Amino acid sequence: MASRPAPAPKRPSQLPASKPPCTIHPSAIIADKAQITGSHTVEIGENAVIHPWARIRAEGGKV
Repeated sequence: MASRPAPAPKRPSQLPASKPPCTIHPSAIIADKAQITGSHTVEIGENAVIHPWARIRAEGGKV
């Protein structure tokens, strides 16, 4: 049996969104896959836990 070549890795079709300025409390937990985007400030408070599928968008103002 002939082996098949490995498929090429997928590349994102879009550029990553801009990251806003963030203030994150030291006790907060943010998943690596959580998305935080926008141009306004994002503040994450004490003991906050941000889920891996969370999307926080600071487009219209501060979050």
